[in-house]
Amino acid sequence: MNRFLCFIAVFCFALTSCKKEEEKQKEIDQAYYDANDAEIQAYIKAKGLNALPTGKGTFYSIKNPLPTKQVVNDGDSVIVHFKIYLLTNETTPVDTTSELRNLPDKYLINTESILPGLEDALRLMHEGEEATILIPSYRALAQNSTHKIPPYSSLRYELKLVEVRSEYEQMEKFISQSPLTVTERKDSVRRMLITAGATGKKPQENEKLFVNYVGRLLNGTRFDQNIDTTFSIFLGQSALIGGFTSSVRMMNYGETSLFVFPSSVGYGRQGSGSSIPAYAPLSFQLTLVKPERLQLQEYFASKGYTDTVYTSTSGIYHRVLPPSGALGAQATSSSKVKIKYKGLLLDGTPIAYSPTTGLTGNEREDTFTLTDKPFPWLVQGLREIVGTMKVNEKRMIFLPSPTAFNIDGYLNVRRRTPIMFEVELKEIQ
Repeated sequence: MNRFLCFIAVFCFALTSCKKEEEKQKEIDQAYYDANDAEIQAYIKAKGLNALPTGKGTFYSIKNPLPTKQVVNDGDSVIVHFKIYLLTNETTPVDTTSELRNLPDKYLINTESILPGLEDALRLMHEGEEATILIPSYRALAQNSTHKIPPYSSLRYELKLVEVRSEYEQMEKFISQSPLTVTERKDSVRRMLITAGATGKKPQENEKLFVNYVGRLLNGTRFDQNIDTTFSIFLGQSALIGGFTSSVRMMNYGETSLFVFPSSVGYGRQGSGSSIPAYAPLSFQLTLVKPERLQLQEYFASKGYTDTVYTSTSGIYHRVLPPSGALGAQATSSSKVKIKYKGLLLDGTPIAYSPTTGLTGNEREDTFTLTDKPFPWLVQGLREIVGTMKVNEKRMIFLPSPTAFNIDGYLNVRRRTPIMFEVELKEIQ
């Protein structure tokens, strides 16, 4: 018990000592900060500066007021030229940009990327103005230092605010340099159509959608992409940035468009990881993948098949063709059959049967048992419909990907692509 009390006493003594050290350091800091304030006031008086307070310890004096020009706001990109002096040395700058070589500095406002005192003054300036800015150390480096700036140094900036560019101005510059034209402006989102989709066929709320996308900063840097039709969202439910969701809502199925939007509907002040900085307007090239049912419906309509296509209970579409002769025996789901067939994409391209033979001999004859899958192209949907046919019967069979090659595709059949077969049941063995 006595050892425990001793430990408590030692701990309390250490804690008290730490607090005393902190209080002592605060007193030292405050003494320097008070000296900074006095130093700045003396400088203003000695130079006869008409310097205004920012309210946070920094003072600024505008040399060429331009009150009608653009002001500085959160998230704005500002470009400045400056010379920085210690308040105690008016002749030798400790840092400077080069106007001769056009090498200004660029900052984002409200991102902790610049000295607090400099930002204090910038927020009260207009584009094109020049100013003398006096910054106490507690709005500069405080007790920190560089090889040219000692601790607790007050600084003087001779600064020119060259340009203020808001996110919307950055967006408009990006758009003006693009070969595309804006086809729609909705709230903060700008849409530039690349390839038109199905007119009037827009996604519905809570619908599962597949979207291909490439995301870039406005300088062209790509930060993310998914272009293999694996990215899905439930519209209105997915935890996506607002600009992405708003963009998808503006699209028709099958459309590809380029969208540009500000950080207010993107990643805001916090940005995202190391790839998306704060207050970054973004561009997304989006393709809203056309649902397979819509692809098939459009195909049927283009061929005039609308009233002659039937749907099986598993969602397979089929169309009966004139038979090659009198109809024979009925197949069953377990029959051994011989069929003549060819597989096609909806654009008429033959499907590839193997990596080696490719498209050669697209029309084939094969014998197999319907319960087996002897060849990868004899897909579930084809075998299902053949199991309902009669000898000499011909059909066109239209298969959504879940009944064909599923989401992965096969050789020249892309992911989530419907296919069709022209098939004739030759015999049942």
